[in-house]
Amino acid sequence: MSHNSRVLTMLPCSSKIKGYKGVITYGHKRGGKMNNLSRISEIFQSIRLSLESENYFAALTNSLILIDICAKIYAPTEKEPNKRYKKWIDDILITKLTYSNDYLSSSNIWFLRCAMLHEGSSDPTTNTSYQKFGTEKVRDIVPIILPKEFHDKILVADQGEKYPTLFFDVIYFCEMVLSIASDWTNENVELVKESALNLFSVAHSEFATSNNLIIFRA
Repeated sequence: MSHNSRVLTMLPCSSKIKGYKGVITYGHKRGGKMNNLSRISEIFQSIRLSLESENYFAALTNSLILIDICAKIYAPTEKEPNKRYKKWIDDILITKLTYSNDYLSSSNIWFLRCAMLHEGSSDPTTNTSYQKFGTEKVRDIVPIILPKEFHDKILVADQGEKYPTLFFDVIYFCEMVLSIASDWTNENVELVKESALNLFSVAHSEFATSNNLIIFRA
C-alpha cells in the first residue's frame, strides 16, 4: 500500500459523516506496536520549538506532561499518579539539577502540574488539596525569565505572608527537564519501548480510492 499502513480494522462509514458513503480503513504504520521512542522524541521537539518561539506556556506545560510520561515508565506498578510523578522527580530530576532549592520540590512541581493542566494557572493553591497534602508550601509559584548573567535560577521571596513565593526561571526549568528526560530515556531505551503507553499522536488520512478513506497513526 502506498500509504505504508498495516490495516487493523475496516469499518463502514458512519452516517454522521455526511456526503461520504465509502469505507474507512484504520490502522498503524508497519511495525505493529506503537513507537514510544518516536512519540516521546516529538514531545522533546515540541518543547524545543516552544522555547525557540518563546511560547513559554506550551514549553512549561509540555515539560510537566513529559515528567508524567517518564514517571509512568519508571514506576508502572504505582497506581497513584502523584506518587509516581514525585518519585521520578525525587529519584531522577532533582538529583541532576544544576541549581536546586528546597521549595522547588517534587510536591510543589506536582501541584504546579495540576494547576497548569487543570486551570491554566501556576498557582498551586488553586488546588484544594494543597494546604492538606502539600509540603514546602508556598504562597504562589511564579515562572520568570531571568537575565542570562543572573546566577541563580530559583528564588524564594518572603513577602510577609505565611508562606513565601517561589520564582523559577522557566527557560532553565524546561531545558533541564528536557535534557534530563532525554538522557534518561536514552539510558532506558528497552524500558521505554516495552512500557504500556498510549501516547498522543495525530492520525493522518488519505484516499486509497474514491470510496476508501485510509486513517493511520505512526
